[in-house]
Amino acid sequence: MKKEIFFRKLVSFTLFLLISLGLGIYSGIKNANDTTFQIIEAPNLKEDVKVYRDENGIASILARNFNDLFFAQGYEIARDRTWQLEFYNALINGRLSEIFGSDLLKT
Repeated sequence: MKKEIFFRKLVSFTLFLLISLGLGIYSGIKNANDTTFQIIEAPNLKEDVKVYRDENGIASILARNFNDLFFAQGYEIARDRTWQLEFYNALINGRLSEIFGSDLLKT
């Protein structure tokens, strides 16, 4: 009985790691192929903010003030890590079984 529970937890954890890794790689590849230059326009910004991405998908943000810079940084992090934010939201609210199935219902 204990071996079966251990095996289920091991399989669930391995599945979690593989899905997280896969989503992270997919997100990185998807965003690395985006345009290398982008202007962010949002109601919260006082001036235009420019975002450059190099061939590895790493963002460089150019802004004229700190508030716009920090807003753009949060925007880019959310853009790159939406999958992780959704996962943590499900984890904190105890809804992992919605993503991974009924095996995690007790967890």
